[in-house]
Amino acid sequence: MRGALVTLFVACLVFLGVLVWKVPEQTFRLIGPVSGMVLTVVSWWVMARRGVVAAKQVLAVGGFVVTLALGFMVAGVMTPVLFALPMLVMLLGFLFSPRLGRWATGISVVALWCMVLGAEWGWIPDLPQTTPAMFALIQTLMLVLTAYTAQFVSDRYRDRVKQATGMADELTRRTLELETSQARLQLAIDASETVFWEYDIQADVLSYEEKSLSVLSMAVGYAPTQVRDWVALVHPDDKDLFVQQFRDTIRDTVAKFGFDYRMQGHDKTWVWITVRGAVVRRDAEGKPTVLGGAARSIQDRKAAEAALQASEAQARHAAAMLRSLCDNVPDMIWAKDLNKRYLFANRAICDQLLMAISTEEPVGKDDMYFALRERNSRPYIRDWHTFGELCQDSDAITLENGQPSQFEEFGHVRGRMLVLDVNKAPFRNEKGEVIGVVGTGRNITDQKIVQDRLRLAALVLEHSSEALMITDAANTILEVNPAFTRQTGYSRDDVVGKKPSVLQSGMHDADFYRLMWEALQAEGSWQGEITNRRKNGELFVEWLTINTLYSDDGSPLRRVALFSDVTENKKKEERLWQQANFDLLTLLPNRRMFQDRLDVELKKVKRSGGKLAVFFLDLDRFKEVNDTLGHHMGDQLLREAARRILACVRASDTVARLGGDEFTVILTELDGPSNAERVAQAIVASLGQPFDLDGQLATVSASIGIAIGPDDASEPAVLVQQADQAMYAAKQAGRNGYRFVDAAVVAGR
Repeated sequence: MRGALVTLFVACLVFLGVLVWKVPEQTFRLIGPVSGMVLTVVSWWVMARRGVVAAKQVLAVGGFVVTLALGFMVAGVMTPVLFALPMLVMLLGFLFSPRLGRWATGISVVALWCMVLGAEWGWIPDLPQTTPAMFALIQTLMLVLTAYTAQFVSDRYRDRVKQATGMADELTRRTLELETSQARLQLAIDASETVFWEYDIQADVLSYEEKSLSVLSMAVGYAPTQVRDWVALVHPDDKDLFVQQFRDTIRDTVAKFGFDYRMQGHDKTWVWITVRGAVVRRDAEGKPTVLGGAARSIQDRKAAEAALQASEAQARHAAAMLRSLCDNVPDMIWAKDLNKRYLFANRAICDQLLMAISTEEPVGKDDMYFALRERNSRPYIRDWHTFGELCQDSDAITLENGQPSQFEEFGHVRGRMLVLDVNKAPFRNEKGEVIGVVGTGRNITDQKIVQDRLRLAALVLEHSSEALMITDAANTILEVNPAFTRQTGYSRDDVVGKKPSVLQSGMHDADFYRLMWEALQAEGSWQGEITNRRKNGELFVEWLTINTLYSDDGSPLRRVALFSDVTENKKKEERLWQQANFDLLTLLPNRRMFQDRLDVELKKVKRSGGKLAVFFLDLDRFKEVNDTLGHHMGDQLLREAARRILACVRASDTVARLGGDEFTVILTELDGPSNAERVAQAIVASLGQPFDLDGQLATVSASIGIAIGPDDASEPAVLVQQADQAMYAAKQAGRNGYRFVDAAVVAGR
């Protein structure tokens, strides 16, 4: 390239010298060699900055323009330099493109005919004189440039042939690679059981490889070519989503879509399919024209997912059931790792031992964590929470033995003693490796207390004078003490295994025992007096106390009955009560009982609105009989008088002796004073009959005062006082009669 530029520059310089030497008067012809020299310098500068190809392009374009310009300025088509046009056109075609070469050819032809017309019209100058040297110079320059161009074209042709050969080899290699890749891709597609599809939006045509439908469990013979036919096979529950996704993609509101749906297979069953798609081609305005994507059967995956979900649901149900079972049993249940940290803890151990806020809190922590937490909350109480160390010791023993072991563990929990019956065993994984300890614990604190108490009670009651009988929950006698044998006459062998009813006397009705059992079931205890029968048939009264012992679940475990013989005490009490409330001579109620009964009866009539009568009775001339026949006969007469008075009243009425020969009567539930009057008449008549006192006859009479309550008085003392005054009125009236309160008042006036 440099040689060509130097040659061109030197030729232009020589041509410039020839012009100055031969035709100095033709100064306008100097434009040609000067332009050539300038073009040479510019091309050299471009080559230095942009490279050889750019310099050639500048030289070719500049030479083409300078040549046409010289043709118009010098002599038109007669200008010798125009011989260079074919070479320049060919050079432009090689340097740029055949299209530019065709354009340069057209421009050259048009320019030549314009020169011809310009010569005809006279605005093109005449051909100046050209010496042979000028022609030789121009031809030499053209020959050099032609040789250079031929060399350039030849080199470019060989380069392009070589490039084309390389490209052909590369194309062959790439073709083989593409075929191999296509084969692998087809193998992968076949292995993946995927259907690739395209949808032409404008033509509404759905295309895919029909034979691939079998991988979707669809009939190969029926291949939908339109989306609506495909949609017709989609499950009704999935159809709206399918259509919406397609519409959103066609409207270009989403970049791509993908979802799972069910489609009807060849056997009318529903097959799960997953589809993915996106816009693959657009028109000039950027609107989607073709959608493309892939579909694949996921029936096996869905079945596996359903099976997994069912398995997980079953596992969750089993775990929830196990957790519920463990949390609702009273026994403690737990599992620990080899570092004695909890893996699992049920509600019972959290509430009873660890004082954890939830069953999740113990996970990852050991017994000492909770023990120290409790101790720190009450540092001033030495035995506030001592449980912890012993638990970990038994864990180590269990791991060392490698076998299930049983322990009795104890300690203080929040200040209270806790005793546990513990069972522990090594915790193994599915490989049989020991990964920790599992255990259960039952709170036997109350049972231990009961057992200790029973042992103590057995020692005490063995030598006690109080009888003991122990029964089970079914009320079967399990044990009795020696005092029981002494009081009932039954030996231990006589009653063990039998019911306590062996002692029943028949003195109590069914309601008595029903109330006893209701109290035992409701309160767990009963206490009271009961009459039983000894083995020899003798009745005796006992003071019985029954207490119930309960098991951990709250059900009755044992019943302990303690009783003592109170027969003699009962008799003494009855005698004392008799003496305190009855007249020893007549066995009638005395003044104290009379007053009590009168209080009660007055309260009744006040509530009911009824009436009662009180008689105050005095025997007339009793002192004469007592003084004449003696006190013994007087006592006999009083006893007989009491009997006669009782015979005149009802069983619900009360007859009392206040002392001496004074008697009182309470008549209840009266309809009126007439009822009281009839009873008074009967008493007066009965007592007026002679008394046979051991063969001796004695005659007395009776004076009776009658008060009606609450008409005459509502207070007991006042009512008795009114009856007493009426009795004196009857005596003043001549004895052997009766008077009401009103009559007594009249008599007093």
